[in-house]
Amino acid sequence: MKRASVTSLERRADLSSWVIVVTFTALSLLIEGTSEQMNIARYGLSEPGGVAAQWLYEMSSHVALLLMTIIVPIWLDRFPIALSTWRRRIPHYVVAFLIFSVGHIFIMVAIRQTAWPLIAAGQYEFGLLRFEPWAYEMRKDFMSFLSLLGIFITSRHIFSLDEERRAARDDAQATGQLTLKAGGRQILVPADQVVSASAAGNYVEI
Repeated sequence: MKRASVTSLERRADLSSWVIVVTFTALSLLIEGTSEQMNIARYGLSEPGGVAAQWLYEMSSHVALLLMTIIVPIWLDRFPIALSTWRRRIPHYVVAFLIFSVGHIFIMVAIRQTAWPLIAAGQYEFGLLRFEPWAYEMRKDFMSFLSLLGIFITSRHIFSLDEERRAARDDAQATGQLTLKAGGRQILVPADQVVSASAAGNYVEI
C-alpha cells in the first residue's frame, strides 16, 4: 500500500477517533459538572465562586485535555507503534505524555485565571511552584493519555483491517485469485481451485 493511501487511511481513522473523543469529553464534562453541582446542593459546600467555580474547574480541565489530544495522532504519525517496536517507542511516548500533561495543566490554569475575576473576588491560585498539584493532575493525565492513545491506535487498526479486506476482495474480483495469510506470508490461490472452505476458530481451512 502506498504511503499516500496509508496517510489517507490514517486521517479517516483519526477523524473517527476525534468524534469518539469529543463525544466522551462532552459527556464527561456534563457528568462531572452536574455531580459537583449536586454535591454543593446536597452538602451545602461553600467555596469561592460557588457552583460557577466548579463548572469553571471542570470546563477548563476538559477543554485543555481536548486541545492537548492533538499530541496523540502527531506522535503516532512520527513514531508508529507495532508489536515489534513498542518497547523502543516507550521513551518517545514518555516524552509525549509529559508534553501532554504539562500543556494540559498550563492551558487549564490559564483559562481559570482569565475567567476567575468574572465569578469571584481575588485571584485563582493553582500552585505551580508546589509539587502536590502537579502530582495530582499528572496522575489523572496519565490515565487520560493512555485512554486517548488506545482510542487512536484501535481506530487505526480497525480501519487498516477493513482496507486490507477491501483490497483482497478487489484483487480477487480482478484476478480470480484469493489472497490468504499463512505464518506471516501471503499466498495467492486461484478461486477455481478451492474445493471447500471451513472456519477453524480464528482461521479458515482451505
